[in-house]
Amino acid sequence: MLIKENRHSDAMKKYVDANEFDKAEEFCLTKDKNNTHGLLTTLLTIYFEYYQNYMTEAKHLLEAKDISGQAKSKQKAQIYEERALRLMRNQKAKTQLDPVTVLSKIPDDWEIITGDRNLISLFSSMFDQTLTVEENIEISKNLSKMERQENQYELNELKSAYLLIGEESTCKVCKRPLKPNNIRVYPNGGVFHQRCAKDPSECPITR
Repeated sequence: MLIKENRHSDAMKKYVDANEFDKAEEFCLTKDKNNTHGLLTTLLTIYFEYYQNYMTEAKHLLEAKDISGQAKSKQKAQIYEERALRLMRNQKAKTQLDPVTVLSKIPDDWEIITGDRNLISLFSSMFDQTLTVEENIEISKNLSKMERQENQYELNELKSAYLLIGEESTCKVCKRPLKPNNIRVYPNGGVFHQRCAKDPSECPITR
């Protein structure tokens, strides 16, 4: 019924509430093959929302000195964090996720770099697929907003990777002019044509 009424978000939450995450993601890919509705982005924001809800709950339980309850809420939050990361990794080389929405919705307390993940590298792989000038501007704004938070995260490299491309900007490999689309950027600030930098994880200049 929810699907017939185009209540896609509610339908996805039904799957998520039942811990049927794979079915939720399959639903997005099946119902939105052309990414008309941005269902995968919506699903990712649901994961973010559930993570934040359980972390808020954990904070309140800690204040109430319910250590056991706090631990359980943090464990539940971790489930949604892991699902969100898995979804972003699976889609990093595709164009299904909207980069502006991802950066505006990602939880502020997420660590950018840990022992088992590097969000700078992940974002770079995701965003260089469909960047436009307008998206560059929004990404810069959202990165600045995240940087103003009191969290001690390394965001300067990521911000520098998404500087606007001007008319005089050139690819450091072929020396030809760059355009806002069809570019690849790296955390060290290197900007190249996608055809000149085929490996999203390795800068062709510093490798």
